[in-house]
Amino acid sequence: MNIKNGIESVANMTKRERNFLLCKLAAKEQMNTIMPHEIFQLAFIQAIRTANGEIDKVLKNWKEHPELDPRILTQ
Repeated sequence: MNIKNGIESVANMTKRERNFLLCKLAAKEQMNTIMPHEIFQLAFIQAIRTANGEIDKVLKNWKEHPELDPRILTQ
């Protein structure tokens, strides 16, 4: 898959499909097995999530419920 096709496929995904791919790519990134075109997909997914307010919603939820914040577990 080339970068253009990867970005186009993400652009045509539902929110649920993007979140599933996000989890899959984040795991690959953590395990250092992510491919270059997947890095672009991951960045594009995060850009979409930022633009439509999903990330702000998650951060607000973590602020209100710090026990759900996974960043605390890794510190």
